[in-house]
Amino acid sequence: IDEILGMKLLKESGGEVYCFSEYMIREVIYHKINRSKLRRYHQVVGEKLSNSYKNSIEEIVEELSHHFYLSGDKEKAIEYSMIAADRARDVYANKDAIRFYNIAIECLSESRIEKKKLKEIECLRSRSNVLNLIGENERAAKDLEGAIKKVKEIGNRKEEADCLIAFYKVYQDTAQYNDAVKSLETALEIYRELNDRKGEAKSLNDTGIIYWYLGEYKKALEFHRYSLKIVEEIGDRRGEAASFSNIGLINYNLGNYSEALEFHRRSLRIVEEIGDRKSEAKILNNISIVYNDLGEYSEALEFCERSLKIKEEIGDRRGETISLVNIGLVYNGLGEYFRALEFYRRSLKIAEEIGDRAGEAASLLSIGDIFLEKDDIVTAKEYYNKAYSIAREIKSKSLLANVSLSIVSLYLINGKLTDAKKSLKQILSLADEIGSKEIKAMVLCLSGRLYTKEKKWNKAKSSFEESISILKETKNTFRLAQVYYYQGIMLKDYGDKTNAKEAFTKAMKIFKEIGSKGWIKKIKEDSIFSQ
Repeated sequence: IDEILGMKLLKESGGEVYCFSEYMIREVIYHKINRSKLRRYHQVVGEKLSNSYKNSIEEIVEELSHHFYLSGDKEKAIEYSMIAADRARDVYANKDAIRFYNIAIECLSESRIEKKKLKEIECLRSRSNVLNLIGENERAAKDLEGAIKKVKEIGNRKEEADCLIAFYKVYQDTAQYNDAVKSLETALEIYRELNDRKGEAKSLNDTGIIYWYLGEYKKALEFHRYSLKIVEEIGDRRGEAASFSNIGLINYNLGNYSEALEFHRRSLRIVEEIGDRKSEAKILNNISIVYNDLGEYSEALEFCERSLKIKEEIGDRRGETISLVNIGLVYNGLGEYFRALEFYRRSLKIAEEIGDRAGEAASLLSIGDIFLEKDDIVTAKEYYNKAYSIAREIKSKSLLANVSLSIVSLYLINGKLTDAKKSLKQILSLADEIGSKEIKAMVLCLSGRLYTKEKKWNKAKSSFEESISILKETKNTFRLAQVYYYQGIMLKDYGDKTNAKEAFTKAMKIFKEIGSKGWIKKIKEDSIFSQ
């Protein structure tokens, strides 16, 4: 050792601990070792480490996965790789999670261990969850197809239903809602065959979420109430909390804010009792959204900040991005655009770090909207284009539609009416595919603005009236107020001052009720009131 130290190949690091003086020296020596001898060395190191850390094995699962994989010990490589993958997934180290799942799946294909196919199914389903998070939905779907194929080979109906439930999330994120419903219906049939009441409730709950996305709130409510009935019967407190929360969301969308708050608070009480901090943070965030729409901004900030604090404490980084965006929305509503921008950028940074592509696009879109409000068209366009590229890449139709709506607003401001008209046709087609009433309402509002610029007054009036009708039905008051504002602009340009004033008055009433300072200022500057 003294001779090697003298040659400066190794260096001493306190006591009898030595390390290579240069990384390349280690690499050269490592790759000159005979392959069979190298496998034995990795086996010895793996066994020594597992013995030394037998009381705290989770501290070194990544190293154990590495050594047993290279030693050819498939059984131990599978065991430790699966643990390492799950740990990496839970802290949003997505690339590491995928790497360890890859190792486990490769070793499983070459092994003859007990319950091999069940472990393969577990790994494929888990890897698909990570791929779904980072927006690689085609690969996620392929993993789930592989898992279902293996499930059918062994005839495990419970596992088949669980895979179908996982498929629903991929379909939801890519706006393939009909496929999502079919997947959930099949899962529901299987759970009922097996008399799996918990699985049945989960299927019903997820189906309700799909109908909520589609804006079919009454239908969604039926599914959530049915799910709630089952979880109450079987004493599933976590499922009960989820049902209450989802019923709260539907009431929020219907404009029933007091009922929404009541259901969210009932859900909150349960998750606090059972110590489910992740759900607690999610529900606090939902409560903040209700208060934000009510214009009670101090309460909205309080609940959103409580939500963010919990997410930071438990390491829910994806949840952090959502809370940060919602805090930004509160400041946006207050007209404090600089503060809103600060939170949107924090959300974007985390989304980029964890590889949450949908979260990244949502943050970019929110930032673009701020620059559009500040009339910085060039910067707004830059952020919209980035968000659009990601939405196309991950094949998220709903996200693509929302980004496109903002881009059309940009076209209208720039006077690019031909581009606006072309984009509106594409968005309307997407809205029909998705089945989103609110996206359709905003397309109609933008069409009204386009026809106003073209002085096609009858078409403009018809578009605004249809948009208002839809938004009254869905009870989205903020969007409704926006449409009243743009309807007022159209009527003002047309020369109908009486009806223009009425439209501006309706918009002003709503914006004052919710305390939207930015829009109140806009109406005062642009409306008939300024004359």
